[in-house]
Amino acid sequence: QTQVPVYDTEYGWAYIDMGWEDLLIGLEYDGDQHRTDPRRYAMDIAKHRMLSRRNWIILRVIKEHRPHQIINWVREAWSRREREAMAANRAA
Repeated sequence: QTQVPVYDTEYGWAYIDMGWEDLLIGLEYDGDQHRTDPRRYAMDIAKHRMLSRRNWIILRVIKEHRPHQIINWVREAWSRREREAMAANRAA
């Protein structure tokens, strides 16, 4: 899914570039403006802090990252969620 909406009472609405809402895994593409615009950079930090509090795994990518790297990071995040689900099932 693209432009995944997430609402937080303190932060307000945030949109994750791409993600799996049911697994709380998101992928954010950080273009140059995320690095060069201090206001944008500060907003990104606040957004990622909020998403982290809400238990999202956020994978941040830039143009220099290669597709195989990104795919591996997504696989790792899915594996983490699978491990967490198995641990929760054992504890129940």
